[in-house]
Amino acid sequence: MYLRFIILVSVLSLSLLCSSSNTNAEQPSELSHHSDSHIVSVQSLLPSTVCNRSLPVSGKATTLEVVNKYGSCSQLTRGKSSTPSLSQILLQDQYRVELIHSRRRNQSIKTQEDFTIPTISGNTVGTGNYFIKVGLGTPKQSVSLVIDTGSAITWTQCKPCPKTGCAKQVDPIFDPSKSKSYKSISCSSSFCSQINGGNCTSKKACPVSYNYVDGTSLSGSYATEKLVIESADNQPQFTEPNFIMVCAHNYTGDDEGVVGIMGLDRNGLSIISQTSSLFKNYFSYCLPAFFGSSTGYITFGKTNSFTNKVINFTPLTTDSQTYDVEITGLSLGGHNLPIDSQVFKKAGGTIDSGTVISRLPRVAYAALKLAFRKKMSKYKMVKPSGFLDTCYDFSKYDTVTIPKMSIFFKGGVELKMDVTGIVIPLKEDLTEVCLAFSTNPTEDDGALIGNIQQQGMEVHYDVAGKRIGYHSGCFLAEVEMSLHSVSLWMLEGRFLAEVKMSLQSNSYAKQAEAQCSDCHIVEVSSLLPPAVCNRTSTKVPNKASLEVVSKYGPCSTINEGKVKSPNYTEILHKDRARAKYIQSRIFKPKHSGSDDDDHLKRTKALTVGAVPFLSNGEFYITVFLGTPRQVVTLLLDTGSDITWTQCKPCLKCFKQKTPLFDPTKSSTYSSVPCRSKACLPDFEPTCSSNTCFYGISYGSGRSNGHVATEKLTIMNGFGTFVKYPYIFGCGTNNSADIDGVTGLMGLARNPSSFISQTYQKYFSYCYPSSYGSTGYITFGKSDDDIKNKFVKFTPITTSPKQSLFYDIMVTGMTVAGKKLPVASSEYTKFETFTDSGTTFTALPPSLYVALRSAFRKQMSKYKMIKPVSDELDTCYDFRRYDKVVIPKISFFFKGGVELELDVKGIMVVYKKDLSQVCLAFQKADADDPTFILGNSQLRGKEVHHDIVGQRVGFGPGGCS
Repeated sequence: MYLRFIILVSVLSLSLLCSSSNTNAEQPSELSHHSDSHIVSVQSLLPSTVCNRSLPVSGKATTLEVVNKYGSCSQLTRGKSSTPSLSQILLQDQYRVELIHSRRRNQSIKTQEDFTIPTISGNTVGTGNYFIKVGLGTPKQSVSLVIDTGSAITWTQCKPCPKTGCAKQVDPIFDPSKSKSYKSISCSSSFCSQINGGNCTSKKACPVSYNYVDGTSLSGSYATEKLVIESADNQPQFTEPNFIMVCAHNYTGDDEGVVGIMGLDRNGLSIISQTSSLFKNYFSYCLPAFFGSSTGYITFGKTNSFTNKVINFTPLTTDSQTYDVEITGLSLGGHNLPIDSQVFKKAGGTIDSGTVISRLPRVAYAALKLAFRKKMSKYKMVKPSGFLDTCYDFSKYDTVTIPKMSIFFKGGVELKMDVTGIVIPLKEDLTEVCLAFSTNPTEDDGALIGNIQQQGMEVHYDVAGKRIGYHSGCFLAEVEMSLHSVSLWMLEGRFLAEVKMSLQSNSYAKQAEAQCSDCHIVEVSSLLPPAVCNRTSTKVPNKASLEVVSKYGPCSTINEGKVKSPNYTEILHKDRARAKYIQSRIFKPKHSGSDDDDHLKRTKALTVGAVPFLSNGEFYITVFLGTPRQVVTLLLDTGSDITWTQCKPCLKCFKQKTPLFDPTKSSTYSSVPCRSKACLPDFEPTCSSNTCFYGISYGSGRSNGHVATEKLTIMNGFGTFVKYPYIFGCGTNNSADIDGVTGLMGLARNPSSFISQTYQKYFSYCYPSSYGSTGYITFGKSDDDIKNKFVKFTPITTSPKQSLFYDIMVTGMTVAGKKLPVASSEYTKFETFTDSGTTFTALPPSLYVALRSAFRKQMSKYKMIKPVSDELDTCYDFRRYDKVVIPKISFFFKGGVELELDVKGIMVVYKKDLSQVCLAFQKADADDPTFILGNSQLRGKEVHHDIVGQRVGFGPGGCS
């Protein structure tokens, strides 16, 4: 009891510390005026991509985990390119609402004992957002079922299933023939006579069929089967040996992987009625957030938890199958809305787990809409979206103020809405965030309280007592369960220490917002990439600009919109191998001799320890080759010279998503003769039949083929750029697999690179900070680039003859605004250059140790965990934190140029559950140390490469 009080006080204290970092947020001085408002981070309105499983309540009752099938805890979303849009879900929601209202209008009220099920109206169609797992049969077969307070019967798909007669589902389809306890209910049984009104004449199983208003249909037969409800560790908690269910052999719906329903209404066939002897017609649930990152629970029977003492009950007003209640009023921003009490009393109201958006009588909704718009008048409204007619653009805000809202029920019961039950984001970019209520189709239709308004609330259904109760939130129930079931752990003080440390650390983040100008205060969920593609607008007219896409992210056509998590162990291995290759090719000055003597020849370099290692290149572009144009996708690599792509006829090729480039179908393709100037030394050419061939060996494979010229076309929204003739490699024998792209574009300073073949010899790029977004690359420059005061240039310290890389000079580094204790002369000992093909920046050992030491000191508030690898040795567990404080890191280059790193260039999430978040740097090889500035540290910045001007520039990017 005392622990509960401590947590409540601490959470309230933390909320009062909330402040904002810019003018688009509420100021701290305003907080005292918002006791009737929610002041929320707009990002908190969006779902997290990390699953945080909730703890169910304890006691003698039977408890199951409840999962939102579109959320990050659902196995249904794994490996899928996308989930249905909210607009699609709300369309199904409208079908369900129409069916529920039609039942209320047309059906006579039935008693609890009357379990007659009409063919159409006995169950409701619905979006089916929340599901549980149960066992059926002997031996047990696992099935997933949508929980539905608006349905009576429990049904699942069963074998035999016609090829076109069953919908796709994640679980194996239930097979009655493999169960010893399965029994069909005969058509001649008294049960079937009562259910079908004596219309059953077959000697076979008792048939059932439903036709829903959305066109979905179901047919099957009644049966009895052993129902097993299990705990989290798969140990049976409850068994019902003769559970009446429907085995569906023909179903035409598309239920997104969960095909089946557990009926929870008051009908005699629902699981509540069938288990009444044990659970006394009582159940409760806590629904997690819609599209959410946590799980909820459903409990059959009453619990032993003392939370029952704070449950406020309102009576059920009818004996119908549904859960009908009397609403007495609404409040917004602490003020009761001017709605006549007879409006709700006349229309009635229903609590429904399957409806998403709550519907209100027209008069009530009009009053709510008017008051809400008045409270939200400082925010710009956008056009309505479907039946949601009060929407706003929150994309320019960090925090927003939402008026608090409550629904009042008979008996003085107040249901306080969570902010996610008041507004709902329709778009990931927060340009459409709408009031999460709607009006009814007709004047006389009653209120429906949907699951959006119930989420985070413990809802109790006391069917025997004819009442519904609410408990203010599931979090306290979880804490109380921990108190009840792990008392020994708590007595040792560990549980209290865990809670206290979490609250103190989050408090530290809040306090730092106003005090730390040299740190990033970030929500830990923001460190994770979004699962939805957010495209960056490339506003660069009159230039050859292209969208840059991460091959790992949801914007990638290579992955068909699926998120492909990077394998950081493999990436670090490739980084190491690439560093050795780079070491063999970098400029190493001698004390005498010409530039040609100083230049380490590539042909010699490749014999002294390292073959080229293919780029770790994460980012690619889409261009066109040939006449007519054929699509090719190319990785961008500032450390490579030639451009090559796979071509027909292919003796050996790796898999790619687009068709192979076919030279025979292009009128502008031409092979390069041996003695042609286009047979450049960069290709390491060989000759055969007067044709110039190239061959490049990589540590991970090779590419061989013809040197050729072709028309290269770049197309964007501002026009078309053509380079003809363009010298490239047409690869017909390739084993260097590069994750589905067709080849590589070399952006180094050698004559064969794309940049060297263009007249301006200038390009810039912006790699997005998250692989859930896109960036851009621009070829060429304009007066805007030259005059851009925000781009600061540092000189390239070698000539193109001396090095193909972009060599620059580092003069210092800072952590949290403080210079590292490293002598200036230490920086000049090492070659330094930018490399888009290296992922994590490699620092010489002396610099890495200094950076790591300063970083760990700044992060001392957080507990370190063991290293995840030899390279990533400074890691933390952020799972218990909402926000963390990360010290800023900057690099300084010759000419006083500062590069301040994006927070995602400082830390990398090694595990998606945030249990391993590491410093995103690696220590270079001690035998031949080099400072390689990788692409992780360049993200979110615009990086300019001016080959003629011999300089590299850094500026703020438009792709963060």
